[in-house]
This record gives sequence, C-alpha cells and structure tokens, in this order.
Amino acid sequence: VIKITILAFIVGFGFFGAILTIPFYYELVKDLSPVESGLQFIPMVLGLLLSTFLVAKIIKRTGNVRVWFPIGTFLLVVAYFILAIMQNTTPLFFGYIAIFILGFGVGSLLQTGLPAAQTVVKQKYLGATTATVILFRQIGAVLGSVALLSIFFNILPLKFNNVFRQPAIQKSLSITLNEVGNQANNQQIKKIILANQGDPSKISKNLSESTSFLINADPR
Repeated sequence: VIKITILAFIVGFGFFGAILTIPFYYELVKDLSPVESGLQFIPMVLGLLLSTFLVAKIIKRTGNVRVWFPIGTFLLVVAYFILAIMQNTTPLFFGYIAIFILGFGVGSLLQTGLPAAQTVVKQKYLGATTATVILFRQIGAVLGSVALLSIFFNILPLKFNNVFRQPAIQKSLSITLNEVGNQANNQQIKKIILANQGDPSKISKNLSESTSFLINADPR
C-alpha cells in the first residue's frame, strides 16, 4: 500500500505539473494562441480514454493489475524524455506523440493503483486505504503544480535575459522597432524595450509577467 501511495503521489505530481507547464511551450515557443494551445491536449485525452478501455479489458481477462505499474511508469519516463528534448524547431507531431504517451501512461496508472491497494488490505481498512491513496494523489497534484511553475517562472527571466543580451538580438530589435514601432498595436512592447534597453533583465521581467498585449502585436 505504501508503494502504491508513493506512486499515486508521483503520478499526481507529474500529470498536473505537465498540464500547467506544457501550454507555455506552445504559446511562447510555437506562438500558438491559448485556444490552439489547449487543443494540443486532445492526444492526451485520447490516450487517457484508450488506456481506460484497453487496460480495463486486459485486467478483466488476465486478472493481473500489478503489471501495469512498471508499464505505466515506463511510458511516463518516455513521454517526459520527449518533452524535455523538444525545441523551437521540433515539429508539433512529436509533441502529440509525447502527450499521447503521457495520457496513456497516466491512465494506466490512475485506474490500477487504487484497486491494487484495495485488494491487499482487510475490509475494515478499505475506506482508509482508498482515502489515503486519493489524498496523496491530490497532494502530489498540488505540489507538482506549485513546484514546477515556481521553477519555470524563476528560470524564464534568466533565459530572456541571456537572449536580450545577444548583440544579434539587440540589432534585430532595433531594426524591427524602426519598421513597425509606430503601429498602435506595438506601442506597449515598444515602450518596454526602449525603457529598459540598458538592462535586459527588466525586459525579461516584464515579459515573464502579463503578456496579453503581445496577442495583437506584430509577429516580428
């Protein structure tokens, strides 16, 4: 039961952490709108649905629940490995594969962990066991969301800072501002860049907070 509880914590941590952080990749790197970014999760939903159907059918025939623990864990590792190596030039198709595998792995673990824990305890402990597994899954979800988002928003300004200090980027910004800087929908980003040209860290700070003004700005 302890092992299953720990696994439930890890699944909650990784799954909800991924749901909250992956959209930033699609919006900041792939330049998709929030709606388009959300639609990229359709493969994950398909993976969850497919795993729910297939795993239930297989368990019903074989009666073997525990075999899905290493399988599900392996699928999660594969999915996170693919997500970790994705860059701005990576085709969206690889992202679809990764989150499909993630959904399938999570689905195979979510529905097998609880029944496995319930079968190894006495009936009088059934309620406590069920509540404990679900509780730790939710704790993992909360901590995963907080921890991964905190890491993300601490690393992002440093990345922006390094980018804006590059001479090539500064030259490109200067040329672009001369070309499209007077357009009404570019005024806010122009103001941020001009006001903080001497300190790129301030530009990165502004861009790591609210970026809704970028939606209507010139793509350049």
